[in-house]
Amino acid sequence: MKRGRGNKSAKGSKRVIGVVTSARADYGILKSLLSEIEKDRELSLRLYITGSHLERRFGCSASLIEQEFKNASVRVKTSAGLDSLVEASSVIGKGSLQFGKLFAKDKPEILVVVGDRYEILGPACAAVIHGVPIAHIHGGERTDGAIDELVRHAVTKLSTFHFVSTECYQHRLLQMGEDSRRVWNVGAPGLDQLKKISFL
Repeated sequence: MKRGRGNKSAKGSKRVIGVVTSARADYGILKSLLSEIEKDRELSLRLYITGSHLERRFGCSASLIEQEFKNASVRVKTSAGLDSLVEASSVIGKGSLQFGKLFAKDKPEILVVVGDRYEILGPACAAVIHGVPIAHIHGGERTDGAIDELVRHAVTKLSTFHFVSTECYQHRLLQMGEDSRRVWNVGAPGLDQLKKISFL
C-alpha cells in the first residue's frame, strides 16, 4: 500500500515516529525529543536501539533506555563485537538488512537520526529504500580528517528534513544543494536538558 508522506499510516491511528540511537552520545541529544514524542497523543514512538548500546563492554546502556521508554523500544543487533574495519563495514550491511525488515513491518512515518556515526548509515539506507523520509539532526557540521565528516554529509544527502544547530551549518547545507524550505536552524536539542538541571 502506498502511503502519502506526512499522513497517518491508517485512518484514526497514531503517526509512528521512528528514532535511531546507536550510542550514549546521540541518546543524550535525543532524550528531550523522545519525551516530547511519547507525550504527544497523536504520535507513537518507535525507538530503535542499536550499536554500542547493546555491547556489554560499553555498559549495555540499552537496559537503561528501555526502563525510560518501556513500550517504545526495539533492540536491533548489527554487531558481532569485533574491533576491525571489516566488522565496521558489516555493521552497515547488517543495519540495512535488519532495519529494512523492521520498516516493512513498522511502517514509520518518518525516521529521526543524529549526526555522524557510521552505524546510522544502515538504517538511513533502509529508510530510503522503504520510502521513509529521514529527519536529520546536526547536519552541516565539520569533523575534518575523520570518517564522521563523510558519514554526516552522506546522511544529509539521504535525508528529507534537516534540523541544524547554527546559522553557519544551515548555510552549509544550502551550499550543498538542500531545499531551503526543509532546513531549519533549531539549535542543539541536547541543550534542552539544561532546563531540567537544578544548579547550586
